[in-house]
Amino acid sequence: IEAATHARMVEALGLSSDQAVLDIGDPSGYSAAILSNIASTVITLDQAKGYAAHAEALWNKIDANNIVAFEGGMQDGLEQHAPYNAMLINGAVGFVPQNLLNQLVDGGRLVAVLRSEPLSAGKAMLYIRSGDAFSERCLFDSAIPYLPGFEPKSDFKL
Repeated sequence: IEAATHARMVEALGLSSDQAVLDIGDPSGYSAAILSNIASTVITLDQAKGYAAHAEALWNKIDANNIVAFEGGMQDGLEQHAPYNAMLINGAVGFVPQNLLNQLVDGGRLVAVLRSEPLSAGKAMLYIRSGDAFSERCLFDSAIPYLPGFEPKSDFKL
């Protein structure tokens, strides 16, 4: 994800220093490092093997001690550490899994680039939880690549 797009998505989360954020799909550790300067706790999740050890070594160098890294299926989130005040998905998604939205606190926010069709431009979307309902608002256009596992589901069958 390019830095300008990432910055706009982080800004849209409206994080404060007493909040916990789930950062999904950040194989470099860059996104979590940025978020660690804003939020009280950053929980980051990526499916890349060896991700956690590599990222933690980098965060130790910059004294970012409020980040915890997990490896695993990104679509599932980390329900055992929920609820979260905010979530950031670092890549385009063909859909936002309901189970991720359900891991937000009341008033929690999720930002992702929704690209329901592979050949179309995406839209950065802000989702806000209000009780059991979720509102959504389009923020800006974006053409970032899909996060692995979040590609649109094809309805085509032969």
